[in-house]
Amino acid sequence: QPRAYEDTSLFISDGQILPRPYILALMTEALDLKRSGKVLLVGTDTGYQAAILAEITTEVYAVGSTESMVRDAEKRLRGMGYENINLKSGGYEGWKEHAPFDAVMVMTASDHIPQQLVDQLKIGGKMIFPEISFFRLKLVTKTGDGVKTEDITPKDKYADDRERMVSYHIASRGVSDKSVLAAMRKVMRHEFVPEQMKIRAYDDTPLPIGEDQTISQPYIVALMTELLDLKGDEKVLEIGTGSGYQAAILAEIVKEVYTIEIVESLARTANERLQALGYRNITVRLGDGYKGWKEHAPFDAIIVTAAPDHIPQPLVDQLKVGGRMVIPVGDYFQELKLLTKTESGIKEKNVIPVRFVPMTGEAQEKKK
Repeated sequence: QPRAYEDTSLFISDGQILPRPYILALMTEALDLKRSGKVLLVGTDTGYQAAILAEITTEVYAVGSTESMVRDAEKRLRGMGYENINLKSGGYEGWKEHAPFDAVMVMTASDHIPQQLVDQLKIGGKMIFPEISFFRLKLVTKTGDGVKTEDITPKDKYADDRERMVSYHIASRGVSDKSVLAAMRKVMRHEFVPEQMKIRAYDDTPLPIGEDQTISQPYIVALMTELLDLKGDEKVLEIGTGSGYQAAILAEIVKEVYTIEIVESLARTANERLQALGYRNITVRLGDGYKGWKEHAPFDAIIVTAAPDHIPQPLVDQLKVGGRMVIPVGDYFQELKLLTKTESGIKEKNVIPVRFVPMTGEAQEKKK
């Protein structure tokens, strides 16, 4: 509740998010609603968006993904006096019994126009839905001849800063993997730093994120990711979630990311942030990364974002033969190392000197 009125997405539960107030207002305005309208809302969540719609139009039909979510939303909305909102559990099948609708708002991302919802829209009616994530918004207008589609995604005010970061600080220094550069261009680093640090989000420097931890320098993030030589179908383990930025970069490239954070507050907020940003292929765990994550081993690649003074054997054991690990090693003087696991053992290569926060937990107990 202390963050309820911030312009940011909020994690609710069960993988559900409440989008930014600005995005909700933009989506609502795009529907061009009239007082006498009948609106279908797909994705009830807490009931907040249903309440917004109910303040504008006569009838709202809201479909929630689970019965418990619908039950909680209905109790909340009835307690607030909303009698013009009808709720049921369901999804993209909509609510045929009350079609056609003047407008349809979809709160769950899709990679295509949901035809069954278009069928329930009046001629001249509008439907808005997020494509893949809330980073892209599509507005569909139903005409007598079919549908007209517009991209109404708001301009990303940090896009130019992100492009400069990639061009001047990453690509110019030798990082050339196309998937890595694309991920660095796409992932919004400003979403992973404290509010007062956003103005510096695309500087090529580490930034504090609280709990004496930092978000790594963008060049180092890109370099470490490139060193893993990822192809797209890998399962990757990250040690040291921090704010979740490195995990997001990996998730843009690979199939599955498992990430461990030893600081409880960072693990919790990183998980909430990643869920809110739509990352469904990242699993966050609170724990000591020195021990790895045996339940999901072996891993195709392992990336470590905190420095032990030696290479943790449990991580070597959990790496597939042929797999790669990138890890900073040392105390005051640290070296970024690339390890490749072979049938006969480990091949080790020093990459560059680096400076990371020290690995805590068992790594400190076993200092050599």
